[in-house]
Amino acid sequence: MLQQYDLIIEPFAALSLIQLHQIMKLRQKIFVLEQQSVYLDADNDDLDATHVMLYDGQKLVAYARIIPPHLSLPYVQIGRVAVAEAYREQGLGRELFQVALDTA
Repeated sequence: MLQQYDLIIEPFAALSLIQLHQIMKLRQKIFVLEQQSVYLDADNDDLDATHVMLYDGQKLVAYARIIPPHLSLPYVQIGRVAVAEAYREQGLGRELFQVALDTA
């Protein structure tokens, strides 16, 4: 199913400003507004993470981040998995998570 979308996997330093804006906008829409999870979304883990993005044309429709092991957690973490509302119920989250697992 992912074949019809553009998959981009980049470290933080390689993200364009547009990509970074799209990531923050999607995460805030889902986690802060929809789920009402009040926490600092843009954290220092973003800087070390690998960012997995799924695009439909120019639109970011799904996202996840992979955080490498570090001093406080000696294992890889996959988080901030998000799928835009209009693209849910298609299995994109599951497929994106598998890409993140394979990448990790």
